[in-house]
Amino acid sequence: MTHGGSEMLPVFSFREEAEMYLRIEALGGDWQVREISAGDLVSLLHEKCAIVRSVALDLLPGTWGDKVVELVALDCERFVSRVVRGRA
Repeated sequence: MTHGGSEMLPVFSFREEAEMYLRIEALGGDWQVREISAGDLVSLLHEKCAIVRSVALDLLPGTWGDKVVELVALDCERFVSRVVRGRA
């Protein structure tokens, strides 16, 4: 997803939240819900940090493109650092 001119990856705490978000926002066939571990998410973001600039946490439907996104988004590298520290 693009927000503020850069790519943002939405990340949800629960599968049901992600499914609801996709259903309400009608994002299309390219988007799908995938449950992954924290380690797999860190690996994915390390690979994609050149493309994905930030991570949006538990977005509510209807908030995309809104200032609310800035409240729930973290810089990709900062997010990875916090996840790694939390697991240490």
